[in-house]
Amino acid sequence: MMEADMISQALRARTQVLSMQGFLSEDNDPPAPSDYYDAPHRDAVSTALKAEQRCEDLLREREDQLSKVGTFTATIDPEKLNRAKELLRKREELIQKQDELHLLLKAKNVVLSDILDRKDRVIDHESKMSHLARITENCEQLRNEMEQIYNGKTWNCSYEND
Repeated sequence: MMEADMISQALRARTQVLSMQGFLSEDNDPPAPSDYYDAPHRDAVSTALKAEQRCEDLLREREDQLSKVGTFTATIDPEKLNRAKELLRKREELIQKQDELHLLLKAKNVVLSDILDRKDRVIDHESKMSHLARITENCEQLRNEMEQIYNGKTWNCSYEND
């Protein structure tokens, strides 16, 4: 946007210089130093040349940057670029969800540390329940094994006396 403004400004200044030169060239007499248009003419020419030089510098810099971008683009793996874009999109979604969550918690007057404490208690409860289920399963397995031992074994309690 700035480049376009500078280019149009330079073109306007160049047009002013050309029109001024055309106006001054209509007189076959070269302008005298005391001429009314001499100082504005020099200022206009100087301004136009400076603006034109700035535009040329900016265009050259732009071409250099485009060349560098082209070089970098050629070295970038499109798959990695697509993955990076996807990760950036997901990151932005997560940040948005985080902001929404904070606003919701604030609206409900809930502190995040309270929720984290509840979560820890739930995880602790779940681990206890899991441990209890394993113990119960082990008890059932032991009970079954004991029944097999008692059912399969005969008890011989008699002693033979000679």
